Amino acid sequence: EGFKAIVASVLEDVEGGLKLSDAMAEHPQAFDQVFVALIRTGEQTGQLPEVLSKLTENLKWQDELSAQVKKAMMYPAFAGTVIILVVFALMVFLVPQLAITMKTLTPNPPKATLALIAISAVMKQYWYLFLGVPVVLVVALIAIAKSSDEAKYRIDSLILKLPIMGPLLNKIILARFSTYFALMYQSGLGVLDCIQISEKIVGNRVIEEGLQRVGREINEGTGITQAFQNVRLFPPLVLRMLKVGETTGGLDTALLNVSYFYNRDVKEQMGKLQEMIQPLLTVVLGGILIGILVTVFSPMYDVIAKIKL
Repeated sequence: EGFKAIVASVLEDVEGGLKLSDAMAEHPQAFDQVFVALIRTGEQTGQLPEVLSKLTENLKWQDELSAQVKKAMMYPAFAGTVIILVVFALMVFLVPQLAITMKTLTPNPPKATLALIAISAVMKQYWYLFLGVPVVLVVALIAIAKSSDEAKYRIDSLILKLPIMGPLLNKIILARFSTYFALMYQSGLGVLDCIQISEKIVGNRVIEEGLQRVGREINEGTGITQAFQNVRLFPPLVLRMLKVGETTGGLDTALLNVSYFYNRDVKEQMGKLQEMIQPLLTVVLGGILIGILVTVFSPMYDVIAKIKL
């Protein structure tokens, strides 16, 4: 219903004499800056049907990529929650009961067992902190990131350095940047305009500031490839393809090739991650359960074994 009302408003504005791009710009929650800029360029160059066709293909690609990311993250999120809840239940309910029995059987349990029992006692007494503190920390981090540019920069920088997920996210950002840059350049926008609009769609403050520096250097007369190289944020593949595009005049084609390679690489890595995550999390959960149970039960088994002897 909401989008239907927006379309009706756009239609009304166009019938009232506004350009399609100007009518869409009145609804930034539905049509972002890139979308409006491309429509406006299509109107100016007389290539609106071609622009709309390219936008359709790009939106399909973006939706497919988003679905893949959600699918890859859904199982780890679910499994991680299950692991946390199982460990919490063991430490709060099972371990204290076993500790009572164990203290009766063995007066001098190992240090590891004593440590586990102590942790269990703390978790049982302050269970609300163990459940509430992580939630509060996440909310606090989000609030800090929204209120402080420096904090947002540091968080985004840390995300890009995460093992496995960091490089994968970087490739997704580069694929998105390359696709939109090529799309805007094909539609007739200048390089500086493409970079300026791309700054707002990468979704990472580190890459965004890097693109701002690139734009300033190009504006001062530095070549496109050299400007990107000076920032030291873009991998050799991007730099090589930019150099080819700058030399041949086919910058859009070169960037579409970058997008193709990264998009294919992301799909392959997503598939591998999905295959690895399930057995890995199963092993982690099994290891935690076995570790807790062995730490508690091994002293009891030792006592029972000695009694039998």
